[in-house]
Amino acid sequence: MCEGYIWGVQDTIYAGHLSEHFNLCFPEGVSVTQFRLQTINFMEKNPNLLHFAAEGLVGRALSEIYACPKKENN
Repeated sequence: MCEGYIWGVQDTIYAGHLSEHFNLCFPEGVSVTQFRLQTINFMEKNPNLLHFAAEGLVGRALSEIYACPKKENN
C-alpha cells in the first residue's frame, strides 16, 4: 500500500495536479521499491516534517531526492 501511495503521488505530480509545487527528474530504471525505501529514509531523517499531510510529505521527499538539475544561465 505504501508503494502504491507513493507511486500515486508521483503520478499526480506528472499529471500536472501538483506540478506547480514539485519538479521531479527520475533516473532511468528507478523502481517503486526504491521510491518507498528512499521516502521512508527521508522521513526518518526529517521528523520535523511529519506533521505535513501525506501527499505533501511524499511530494517533498520525492522532490528533494529526485530534484531536477538546475540549468545554468549563460
